[in-house]
Amino acid sequence: MTVLALEKTLAGQQIDLLRQLAGVLSGHPLGASFRLMFAPPDPQVAEDEILAQTVTADGVIELRPRKIAALTPDDVLHTMQVLDPADTDFTDYGRGPRVAYCEEIRRPNGDRGHLQG
Repeated sequence: MTVLALEKTLAGQQIDLLRQLAGVLSGHPLGASFRLMFAPPDPQVAEDEILAQTVTADGVIELRPRKIAALTPDDVLHTMQVLDPADTDFTDYGRGPRVAYCEEIRRPNGDRGHLQG
């Protein structure tokens, strides 16, 4: 009797990928600082919306479309949090500090911070 290996399901492939990534992160000194988020490649977002991260009562981060006009300073925009590991131009650029200016700012809640560019 011949048994053929079944093709892995998409869920199985994703689990294998996550295990491989977790292994790489666990072997790096800064690996504990990173978390992985699965985001669908083509989310349904209107032209006047952007994806924002929200946290449910269970502590799960969800991506929700938000109207740009309704954004508040407390919203965490998903596009600002995305790093594409295949973007070698970006990672090469990020290897060294490049600050053109640095100025002190006051945030809407009254805290102070620095804006660098």
